[in-house]
Amino acid sequence: MLVTGDRIVRIEQPFTAWHDPDDPYQLMVEAFSQSVLDGAPAPLSLDDSTATARLMDRVRGSWTAISESATR
Repeated sequence: MLVTGDRIVRIEQPFTAWHDPDDPYQLMVEAFSQSVLDGAPAPLSLDDSTATARLMDRVRGSWTAISESATR
């Protein structure tokens, strides 16, 4: 699932299933390469990627705050 500021997108084959028989990083490279070869948009937009990175930063920040308050 991909969550951005204004929408939620369900991705049928996310790149995070490490117990898949396929290497998720290889799948990302292949999907991106194919979009470049076809002249199509990237599988995930820059805005979506940036939103995901911001979300991960917020989660990490929340975890850090929780961890710090637990050790006091």
